[in-house]
Amino acid sequence: MTAVSPMRAPAHLSTLLPQNTTVYLAQHWPLLRQRRQAFDENALLVICLCAEWCAVCRDFKPEYSALAQQHPKTLFAYIDIEDDEALIGALELDDFPTLVVFRGDALVHFGIVKAKRSNIVQLLQKLNASPPQPLSPPPTLQTLCAAVTGHQIAAPTPDSRTASTR
Repeated sequence: MTAVSPMRAPAHLSTLLPQNTTVYLAQHWPLLRQRRQAFDENALLVICLCAEWCAVCRDFKPEYSALAQQHPKTLFAYIDIEDDEALIGALELDDFPTLVVFRGDALVHFGIVKAKRSNIVQLLQKLNASPPQPLSPPPTLQTLCAAVTGHQIAAPTPDSRTASTR
């Protein structure tokens, strides 16, 4: 595994976030990493990948925020794929929104979802009811995985399940 230097939140950054922040944006990534360390190691981190130019994404963003407020034991992040390239690297998406879900350092979901709160609630219920086996991320997802976990996740092996957006 290749080590990735951990990002530390500058002291002043915490003053930029309201106390009741429920959805972390890319500029708050160091704080999200700190908050993850304080959470249960099996807590889910749900990352919504969208684009500002996408009308579906713009309409969905308030619903996503409301969903985050209803699930305080789950961390939520929202990443704009064009503005936040440093976090996503060479990842190309076929459709929006796309969700990336981690349980601890394990990738457990990567795929397109319909932009409805009920669909994400159903996915969260499924992931919490019977935790799935970790997925091996495709190579294009490695940059985001490293940003989340602080290290590179092992490359897929022939017998491992690989995440796909299809």
